[in-house]
Amino acid sequence: ALLAFDPDLDIASAEWVPGDAYIAFVGRTLDADDSVIEFGLYLAEVAYDQTTGAPTGLVGGPLQVVDYLAAGETSDEIPAVSPDLTEVAIDNDANHSLRIYSVDTGTLLREIAVDDVKGSPHWSPDGTAIVYEAWDGIVVIDSDGGNRTVIAESFNNNIKTKVQINVGYPRWSPDSSQIVYKHNESREQKVRGQYVKTLVVGLHIVNRDGSSDTDLTNGEGPLNPAPMGWRD
Repeated sequence: ALLAFDPDLDIASAEWVPGDAYIAFVGRTLDADDSVIEFGLYLAEVAYDQTTGAPTGLVGGPLQVVDYLAAGETSDEIPAVSPDLTEVAIDNDANHSLRIYSVDTGTLLREIAVDDVKGSPHWSPDGTAIVYEAWDGIVVIDSDGGNRTVIAESFNNNIKTKVQINVGYPRWSPDSSQIVYKHNESREQKVRGQYVKTLVVGLHIVNRDGSSDTDLTNGEGPLNPAPMGWRD
């Protein structure tokens, strides 16, 4: 296992940084009484076999770039690291926002999308935007917080139509032109005087402006596809 370098470090979540040279993960260290003594965001550089191109381990040890205990962060969610490795977006539980930290110094640079973020942030490989799961659907926003665009909508507890749509876990394509996401649609139909509920699960792909939304799985996707990734 690539990250089996410290048996005392509990890894909560991990993901490749765009470009595949680093892995970002949230980890914590506990003392003998199971109290958290370290909690933060780490970056680990990956070594590759020059012949096969397969990952072989880590280049040195992991580097903690944001101290969650000092910063007051509590989320175990996978962070979104910018492709140039200068900034990281963390889903803040308290304000339901994205807090952007400096990778070099660990200091808070800005806070965007306050009261809007439900989870699953992911930085575009071209560095210009962040996609995340919001309360009303999947949202693309500029990395400076501007130009909020809903590209896929959620409909929850729609009593009139008895249809609920939940979308989540968005991930960018390598060229930053499209996004893949989970699409769950539940319907209630009246059969012989009783409502029968059906669930249709799919993986959808959509352009970054919200156009050309397509179900890749024809409603037969995995029930829980997270975490997802997109490979060249």
